[in-house]
Amino acid sequence: MNEYFIGIGGSAMASVAAALAESGEQITGADAHVYPPMSGFLEAKGIVYHDSYSSSHVDLFTAEAEKSRRRFRFVIGNAISRGNPELERVLERKLPYTSLPALIGEECIGERTSLVCTGTHGKTTTTSLAAWVLECAGFAPGFMIGGIPGNFGSGCRLSPSGKVFVTEGDEYDSAFFDKRPKFVHYRPDLLIINNVEFDHADIFGSIDEVVRVFRNVVRIVPGNGLILVNGDDPIALDAARNTHTPVRTFGFTERCDWRAVDIRREDGTLSFGIIPPGEGKGETTRFMLPLPGDFNVRNALGVAAALSALGVQEEVIQKGVASFRGVRRRMELVLEANGITVIDDFAHHPTAIRETLRALRAQYPGKRLRAVFEPRSNTTTRNVFQEELARSFDDADEVLIGPVNRPERYRPEEILDTDRLARDIRERGLAAFAVSRNDELPERVAENLRAGHLVVLLSNGSFGGFATAMIENLRKAASG
Repeated sequence: MNEYFIGIGGSAMASVAAALAESGEQITGADAHVYPPMSGFLEAKGIVYHDSYSSSHVDLFTAEAEKSRRRFRFVIGNAISRGNPELERVLERKLPYTSLPALIGEECIGERTSLVCTGTHGKTTTTSLAAWVLECAGFAPGFMIGGIPGNFGSGCRLSPSGKVFVTEGDEYDSAFFDKRPKFVHYRPDLLIINNVEFDHADIFGSIDEVVRVFRNVVRIVPGNGLILVNGDDPIALDAARNTHTPVRTFGFTERCDWRAVDIRREDGTLSFGIIPPGEGKGETTRFMLPLPGDFNVRNALGVAAALSALGVQEEVIQKGVASFRGVRRRMELVLEANGITVIDDFAHHPTAIRETLRALRAQYPGKRLRAVFEPRSNTTTRNVFQEELARSFDDADEVLIGPVNRPERYRPEEILDTDRLARDIRERGLAAFAVSRNDELPERVAENLRAGHLVVLLSNGSFGGFATAMIENLRKAASG
């Protein structure tokens, strides 16, 4: 099979493309403005792609595939919409195409046991951790992760001999022609729901619509499967009600079936105990987690509950959790020199920002915390979280806000007001500034930097391509 990925620079698209290439398929594709880490990932995997979109790319690929007498297909990324010249050419010529979630469900998961990790926050880390612990247990799982896990170096592995496939289950729609959420294609036997909040304002109009799609995935879990839900999240619990499948809860409160207790922080490492269902309040085995944040404790707890259902022993789960290396761009340490620390993080929702900053404050007590935020997602570029965003930075000392990404998409009254956001943050007692252009950020972020400072970059993108320049300026400031 020759596969052409339209939108190959997306984290999931690139990871699946690389896995298919390793299995012997001929892979190419196109994208525009591919940024790290996926640009470097594709290069390292030897995948050649076009750094622009053109209908001529489609014609060239098709001609070469037909000449080699190989079957071919186009994989359409969910960020691709009508008007894209390559998509238009595929439609005009009636060429075969599919969505990435359909490809994953049909060809990667197939008949294997399917573990799907969902939720507004924590999907990538939870999926990566589950795959790693299964690897430690000798399951040799296949997986698809919307990021690059440190233990594997790739976000997708087919592993045909493995009997379990672990998938990051996104509630976003599948493709321009398939508006169902991605996770319904993955047919879960085991389903983890970390949390449910309003997000993706470009496709959901309310929290009720978000809950509805989670109920859709809950409905397709078989009766001999298992649904694991954050028992401290009433909206997640509501999404999982009225099902024919057994439901277990996990969390921190006594009403949860699986509970994390006695959380301690020592030298940048979290430790906690787990009380499984049916156990009392006696002595618990301690788990060591080399990630900050109570939310990561909850992620690990959900994984422990799910993998116990697959028969993985407690001591194996312990070892897997303790040796987990995290995920690129999830509180990733990118620089530490002369008392200056720089973290790169994917947080872009108010809850994710708040929890990330809270975790960093606990991990680096005494550091002056400077947060740099890019309003880039289809939710934070709008003003739906105007007030919530101001409150989410309370654990920072300074906040630098970049410009709204592609504001031309919206009416003026819909756009996040970054000047107001900075003003509201200042009224909460923090230093806050908004810049009008991304090219101002590299110099501004490194101003007055000195030992004892912690900088965190918060974006689901690359600050308009200036993330690399910002990190380089920070590196120079730290070394000078």
